[in-house]
Amino acid sequence: TQLEFLLPSIVFLPFVAAALALCVGRFIGRWTGILMILAALASFGQSLGLAAHVSRARPVAFVHEWIPSLHIALGLRGDPFGLFFALLISGIGALVGVYSLGYMPAMSPRRLGQYFAALLAFMGAMLGVALSDDLVLFFVFWEITSLTSFLLIGFWYEQEEARKGAMTALQVTALGGMVMMAGFIIVGIICGTFSLSQVVQTKDLQLRLAGSPLYVPSLLLILVGALTKSAQWPFHFWLPRAMVA
Repeated sequence: TQLEFLLPSIVFLPFVAAALALCVGRFIGRWTGILMILAALASFGQSLGLAAHVSRARPVAFVHEWIPSLHIALGLRGDPFGLFFALLISGIGALVGVYSLGYMPAMSPRRLGQYFAALLAFMGAMLGVALSDDLVLFFVFWEITSLTSFLLIGFWYEQEEARKGAMTALQVTALGGMVMMAGFIIVGIICGTFSLSQVVQTKDLQLRLAGSPLYVPSLLLILVGALTKSAQWPFHFWLPRAMVA
């Protein structure tokens, strides 16, 4: 069906809008926020339309071979759980765009364009995390959220607190993501695939994974990545510094 092509559109449209924001932001400044709002609403509308046609038993999947020799694909999956978060991300993204139009102080048009570009890229990365069906692709989007968070936290780079907060956040979350990737690699080697849906739906792969002596280490490595990103103890210290920034 043609519905599957909505998935890459939902995820990559904000990235296209981010690139456009960098190009036109220097000319239109604050009004680059309109571009963010439109991109967020477009992703929201597509997510809503897709959600109306899928169910837990009948998800929509988009798969494009990326690195076939390593069983790595550009795989996206639209099920009710993932689309629920896609709606949250794009819906809140539109509201953030509206709020930013009035919140951001007067500054050079170029910097305002950079601000909205970073927000758009962050939103696109979050949508990618919500809809990824490949562990390697999931990791790529996961790390893009760390990079764009660094840019947003450190946006007021003239302030020392902002610079320190941004660097701390990047170091903790990016390193946590690398640890998580090690867990993903172990899972992929054990199962012979990086596809989340295949692991979830195939009983033999689940038994193979659960029976491996590397199952618990891989689970702990993945857990470290989740704890660092969500600022849970003992990795909670980066978040207050980010909030100050």
